Amino acid sequence: MQDRKNVGIIAGIIGITVNIALFVFKLIYGIKANSIAIQADAFNNLMDILSSAVVIVGFKLASKKADSNHPFGHGRLEYLSGLVVAFLILLTGVELAQSSFERIITPEAIISDISVYIMLIVSILAKLFTFAFNRHLGKKISSPTLIANAKDSLSDVFATSAVLLSVIVFDTSGAIIDAYIGLIVSLLIIYSGYQAARDTINPLIGDSSMNDVKQEIESFMLEDEHIRSVHDTVIHNYGFGNSMLTSHVVVDSSWDLLEIHDVVDKLERVIKQKWGFEATIHIDPDVEENEESLTVFALVESTVKQYNSSFAIHDFRLKNQTNLYKIFFDIDVPYKHKQEDEAIIKDIIEKVKAAIDKDSKVYIDIDRV
Repeated sequence: MQDRKNVGIIAGIIGITVNIALFVFKLIYGIKANSIAIQADAFNNLMDILSSAVVIVGFKLASKKADSNHPFGHGRLEYLSGLVVAFLILLTGVELAQSSFERIITPEAIISDISVYIMLIVSILAKLFTFAFNRHLGKKISSPTLIANAKDSLSDVFATSAVLLSVIVFDTSGAIIDAYIGLIVSLLIIYSGYQAARDTINPLIGDSSMNDVKQEIESFMLEDEHIRSVHDTVIHNYGFGNSMLTSHVVVDSSWDLLEIHDVVDKLERVIKQKWGFEATIHIDPDVEENEESLTVFALVESTVKQYNSSFAIHDFRLKNQTNLYKIFFDIDVPYKHKQEDEAIIKDIIEKVKAAIDKDSKVYIDIDRV
């Protein structure tokens, strides 16, 4: 965690240094050349200075250890700092669009010389460096904040390239496209901000990015001879290096409880060692099947499939009392199915009761998959 913090701080310091230099030179040459696009590009770099400062603060706060008030640590603060960076990118794009509209209404000629060209080319090369640098570090330490910063740098490359194009067009043809180029650049920056915001919001609210890892862990658990099936596996992400996993495993109810407890303990330890997740595994006993339970299961499964072929059932249990069946099962329902869980449960309970020739109480849990 300390190494991760140091990487983030180094990236932030380099970003601040590069952007201070670019801001000063672009502002001077933008005023000298009477170019709204160059001046707007300079203030884009000013926002980048703030972004780099946010990166440093975010990594410092995110590296703080867990305490009594924050038992899951402070790792998600890194995502919040990435969100602030995204907001600053969006703000830059909106302000540039406003300035460009004003210059479209009152166009002015650009005054340029070879030094303006050199400054813009050096700026593009500098931003290509910060893009590659932040992307490399962001992928290396799996940091959405640094990856957002890399996207910001890439949008700066496009922005400054567009400014350079407007200067070239004016010098070769006399056409004043400075403000129009600035408007295009502002839209690129706004889109970059949207992407950065999306990529940092997703892990905050929970997304499906860990599905491959989840399937890998489930396959690992199924390799154990005691485990019949695995379901309801969820990965809870509290920031880099602080993720937790919960899962349900189905085992033969005839196995000795202490033996199964040892099996599950071992699975939890291996998951921690191999994937770095604190794991909690719940045991579901699979009662030995008889002809009656198989018949009821077939009726229930057929009823659920007739209701919706994309649904699947698991954790089926039947308690056969003298004049009553108690039926328990879970249904996997795709997220794309928009019907409310309560309505699904109500409908299927009615249909299951109608299909079974005995008084029944039906208990259903919905799992969205």
